[in-house]
Amino acid sequence: MSGNREWYQSDYYGNCEPKIIHYTSEFKPWTHLTLTRFRKLWWFYYGLNWNDVLLGTDIIRRSFRDLVRAPLYHTCIFTNSASLESIEYLLSELPEVHFTILAPTNFADSVVDMQRFLNLSIYPNFSPFNKNETLDKMDFYLDINHGGVVGTIVEEISDKNKPIFAFDNTSHDSSGRSRIFSSTEPEKMVEAIRKFLGVELSGK
Repeated sequence: MSGNREWYQSDYYGNCEPKIIHYTSEFKPWTHLTLTRFRKLWWFYYGLNWNDVLLGTDIIRRSFRDLVRAPLYHTCIFTNSASLESIEYLLSELPEVHFTILAPTNFADSVVDMQRFLNLSIYPNFSPFNKNETLDKMDFYLDINHGGVVGTIVEEISDKNKPIFAFDNTSHDSSGRSRIFSSTEPEKMVEAIRKFLGVELSGK
């Protein structure tokens, strides 16, 4: 574990792509719900056509990041519970936003089944790498999980000066900085998120 912590805290993670990757543990990138590093990179090369490789076509001369279109926006949810207020409605109404759900445990089947939404990634038993990568990309946070809060995530989000959108029956923020909406009117949260993203887009 000490080696892993050094990796996660180094400048190398997320900033460089190794030339050779050897997946030595049981967490292989081709297994379902694996948390290993560089999983997306493995699947990209796995999907290449051998003609592209042998003929040296343009696709192999460009980097993974150049070729894969990134989502416009990112949000995340850290949760101890499978009960996520209006999550399917939010996933449907905000297709331009990629949702990442992270938990310190395995997920219930109800959460795993939501992978039918193309704008959703889930990380059971998330690692420091998963957490850092997610927070680095996050544009706003969704505090919509019922039950307890995961660690100090709400304070960490506030320290990053990122907005937090919550429902009145799920908010874990005692500071009063979150934008809170009635759980009976999720469309108002969607409207506020779209307005926020519109402001962000015009400012970029």
